[in-house]
Amino acid sequence: MPQDLIIGIVSSVVASGLLVLLARTRSLGLHFADMRGRLKLARRLRTVGVSNLFSSRADYQTATLFEYFQTARQSIQMAAYWIAYGTELQGLSDDLANLVKQRSELTVTLALIDPASSHIEALAQHLGRPAAELQTRILNALTVLWKARQRLEAPARARYDIRVYDSLPIASVIILDGGLPDGRIQIDIKPYQAPPNKSFTIELSGAGRPLYEVTVKSWTALIEGARSFSGPVEPIGDLTTLVSDGTVR
Repeated sequence: MPQDLIIGIVSSVVASGLLVLLARTRSLGLHFADMRGRLKLARRLRTVGVSNLFSSRADYQTATLFEYFQTARQSIQMAAYWIAYGTELQGLSDDLANLVKQRSELTVTLALIDPASSHIEALAQHLGRPAAELQTRILNALTVLWKARQRLEAPARARYDIRVYDSLPIASVIILDGGLPDGRIQIDIKPYQAPPNKSFTIELSGAGRPLYEVTVKSWTALIEGARSFSGPVEPIGDLTTLVSDGTVR
């Protein structure tokens, strides 16, 4: 075989090998760069207090709302629209009242948007539901929660408060043990006119972390500023009015 032909074949093989090696090195470099980016993002999220992210309700709702509440050691706070999936589908009202009765160290505060709020129309539009339906479901949730609470003895009732707030809800928020170092917050965000199961959730933890701290402070202020719900009165038309701080609404 002519020498020039042999050199040409060997050169081709070496060139091919170099191209393959270069391609693999470049791919490996991109892989490492992607890994570095992911680690950097994970560190940033952890630094501000983000501990988990769920892309839909199906992604995180492997347990009932009550089972999540049971993990609290000292306090449960919630600012919600009307807790439909808990009160309508999961029997939350009785279970939660029993939990308060059984655990004398636990305090519970649930705040739902006031069905007489001026923000109901805007919320209904955002959720893609009629305002009258929204008001009725909020009233139903308040009523079943309040009736279950009323069956408790006075000491237990004193640790369980049901409230209504008059503010445009940005999200549904659950704060478990907000005053403890290992407190947790779950923020459920509902995209504009998307089905309820398409809501996504951010979970925060870590006292002292910026996003966790601002969230605890903000939603605790909303819940504490809400008015105590004093129970339903006689229906007027197709909706039941509320007695809130002695005022019929």
